[in-house]
This record gives sequence, C-alpha cells and structure tokens, in this order.
Amino acid sequence: MDNRDIRKAEKSFPELPRNKHQTNLLKEEEEHHHTIENQKTSEQSEIHSQVLEPDGHFDWIKGSRQIQHVSQLNGTINDNNWEDVIREMRNITGGTGTTYTDGPAFEWEQLKKTSYRHIALTPEQDKTNVQFVCSWTVLKMIVTLLSFIVPFILTAVILDNMAAGNLTRILSAVLAGVVGFPVGRFILKLYFNKQKKQLQDILEAALRILKQS
Repeated sequence: MDNRDIRKAEKSFPELPRNKHQTNLLKEEEEHHHTIENQKTSEQSEIHSQVLEPDGHFDWIKGSRQIQHVSQLNGTINDNNWEDVIREMRNITGGTGTTYTDGPAFEWEQLKKTSYRHIALTPEQDKTNVQFVCSWTVLKMIVTLLSFIVPFILTAVILDNMAAGNLTRILSAVLAGVVGFPVGRFILKLYFNKQKKQLQDILEAALRILKQS
C-alpha cells in the first residue's frame, strides 16, 4: 500500500465528534490561558511604565564613561527579598558582586577589569530609593587609544611598503588615526546603551520583586 492509499484510508474514518463536556473544557482551558497571558502582559506594561528611563545621554565629543541614576520604586526592600534582587542583578549583568549593608541601605558592588558598578537600595516608608552608578574609565581609555593607534600603524606600514615619502607617510598615518576616532566613539556608544539597558532591566526586576513581597 503506497502513501496515496494510506491517505485515502485515513479520510475514510470520520473524526469522532466531541461531546459538550469536552468542548467546554477546551474552551475554559483556552480562556484561562489567554487570561494568564493578558495578566502577564498587563503586569509587564505596568512595571515598565513605573520605571523611569535611566538618566543621561551619550556625549560624542568627550565620550561618556559613566551612568548615574537616582529614582524611587514602589514597595520596600528588606532582608527577605534582597536575595531575590541580588539573583536578578547577577543574571542581568552576567557576573557576581559584593553585597553589604550600610545603615538601612542594601548595597551591591561589582568590580571588573574595565568597569565598576554599584547600586544601593534604601527603604523609606512603603517605597525604596535607588542610587546607581556604573563607570568604565579604563575601557574608554583602551578603546580611545586603540581607535587611533591601530589605523595609524596600519596606514604607516602600507605606505612604507609603497615607498611613499616620509612626510606623506606621517600625514596619512595621522589622518587615519583621526578617522578612527569616531569608530572608537561608536564602540563606546554601544557599551553605553548596553549599560542603560541593563540598568532598566535591573530596575524592572527589582520593582517586580518588591510588588510581590
């Protein structure tokens, strides 16, 4: 029997009708699923609307090297939900940090080779004050230097092989280094946006945890 005969045989068996009880159960299950999805979407929209966009805009001339942010969230941070907030921050930033308390404030500090991040959550009545700072001075220095040095050296080597004059090699290499400047700024801009996005995610995760506590 080939595939065509099998398909004909399958069509010859009518689909068994569902009784009303089965149909109602399926409808209730679908409605329950849609209700849960709508609640999740509504909750996410509500949380997103309550969190202010992180402060600051990228400075293309100086090259921004930090983000500072101060805001207030509904809900109170405490010993019970602090560990949940720490877990979310680790997941979002992809790294561990040092936790400690300073008076009523719950603080988390993360130090990497090229960047530093610190956040303090302080309870105040039924709200939580947030102070956040993230800086990447070392990364900025590395990117700025490389964006000039790499095209400078490459251009000098290429022109040297072409037997160009000394003045031509020097001027062309310097010009190439200057042209590399906006490339470095673009890289810093991408990193700046990444840090703002991570801060936004941290604030939304913290607010979600505070609301559930």
